[in-house]
Amino acid sequence: MTGTSLRVMTFNLRYGTAQDGDNSWVYRREAALKLVAQQDPDVLGVQEALAAQVDELRAILPEHDVLGAGREDGLRGGEHSAIFTRRSKLGLREGGTRWISNEPLKPGSLAFEARNTRVFTWGEFFLSSGRRVLLVNCHLDHESADAQLMGAQHMLALIHERNELPAIVTGDFNCEPNDPPVSLFVQHGFVDARPASGPFGTFNNFEPHHVDGVEIDHILATPSWQISNVTIDRSTYGDRAISDHFPVIADLALGLSH
Repeated sequence: MTGTSLRVMTFNLRYGTAQDGDNSWVYRREAALKLVAQQDPDVLGVQEALAAQVDELRAILPEHDVLGAGREDGLRGGEHSAIFTRRSKLGLREGGTRWISNEPLKPGSLAFEARNTRVFTWGEFFLSSGRRVLLVNCHLDHESADAQLMGAQHMLALIHERNELPAIVTGDFNCEPNDPPVSLFVQHGFVDARPASGPFGTFNNFEPHHVDGVEIDHILATPSWQISNVTIDRSTYGDRAISDHFPVIADLALGLSH
């Protein structure tokens, strides 16, 4: 792939301390890390990653840098919506984590109606070609439609603040394509990267053959990106799902600047 082409992956890992019985992280860890290594993304947006899981990913992705903070304290506490980027292709100019609330720079702050703290991580990067791009990765609320929409609005506001750079947004939106948060991005010109044909389900609830679940994990891109080879990786280990979400992967190539 060229310097203006990126393999992008979004993956909700399911947090490492969840009491999931035979589906707990200790049993899935090796398969999950192997899946990521095999896909070898230039950009990886993860959701629900605790600090220890971020560290494990960092160990198998030595050519990548990582951006993002724990949602509870802005350091290592709680789940991360981290972005891993291949340093030979992307160099960070500036970025950080924002909270989906009325106080987006206050660690641990909550949106109205939301029971869980929610964040998105963003970064403005230089490509090896010298062009600048914006990457955003999120995990939106699973219950409150208002909090979901607030997250989409906050991300779009940041994208507009950054001079409308070519942007890629990854994440677990907890929303399907026709729901307001994803629709809002489409209304602002973003393209929802989807496989050429179904099934499109990305949430499997640890049922590896449940391919018709809700389509809530998305890669969204501004029209300046050419999208190809979109897949939903439904790999298993034995007869078990690697996570309760299937990851989505796409190749994105940046068109000529105007």
